Amino acid sequence: MKYVGVRQLKAELTRYLRAVEAGETLTVTTRKRPIAQVVPIKKRGDVEEILDALAQEGLLRRARRKPSPVARPLKTSKVRIGEAVLEDRRALL
Repeated sequence: MKYVGVRQLKAELTRYLRAVEAGETLTVTTRKRPIAQVVPIKKRGDVEEILDALAQEGLLRRARRKPSPVARPLKTSKVRIGEAVLEDRRALL
């Protein structure tokens, strides 16, 4: 991890952004006190990797088992979908 002052970062922004693009993390300081971090954006990976990372950060909780498929589709008794939607919308007005 590199440390760089705000003034130096402004003067050589392109150079530092190239380093970040190459995978390096950059800590921005002012008066030798860290104020920000510039980190590379991770490329889209496997969905499982992303979910695992979010779970490690505590942003989600993984299911303990896989969801079971729906046993059978719901049956409707001679109701047209369009009519049901219109009826539902009228109820909301």
